Amino acid sequence: PNSPLNNSLHAEQFVSIMTLKNKERLKALALTAEPCGHCRQFLIEMNEVTDLDIILPGALEKKLKQLLPNSFGPKNLGVKTSLYDDRDNHLILTNTKDLLALEALKQANLSYAPYTESYSGMAMSVDNDKMVSGFYIENVAFNPSVSPLMSTLAHLRSLDLNYSDIVKVVLVEKKNATIRQEKNIRNILNIISPKVIFEVYEAMTV
Repeated sequence: PNSPLNNSLHAEQFVSIMTLKNKERLKALALTAEPCGHCRQFLIEMNEVTDLDIILPGALEKKLKQLLPNSFGPKNLGVKTSLYDDRDNHLILTNTKDLLALEALKQANLSYAPYTESYSGMAMSVDNDKMVSGFYIENVAFNPSVSPLMSTLAHLRSLDLNYSDIVKVVLVEKKNATIRQEKNIRNILNIISPKVIFEVYEAMTV
């Protein structure tokens, strides 16, 4: 509410984030309409899944490569890894035993940022004693990137939890990263959950 439209998370991105959370690979998407250009560009980061099946009502099944011919993908910038590859970004925290901070660190070590190496992750506690988390997902075209807050909120909503359920939020960012998430996240949290406790940790690379 009351924030720029680019703070929206598209349905195709939400589903992709859930496959990562569940350690699954996206093979097909059934949609009510063809995905927008923003989502097509986001999907190309998923191991460059040009053979992804797009299933539409009353239409022949299509491949992503038909919807995004001559695509600009990770390989154009010399990146050979994919969003589905296993990762460990080798970040450490030495000054906390806080469980939320350690979960946020785990997410930062899973984050996908091959273009800037600005790794970040997040964890939230909610008032029913659950923890939700997520990590930064970078895109070769930059704008379709998903912040750690947005991927964590996707996890929150997948469990049918609400913004009002959030008690505490912890962000872990790589120290001296080129891309910083804190200011934007703080602004959004002030809108959706203004009384939430928000803590930020900087992680060192080893």
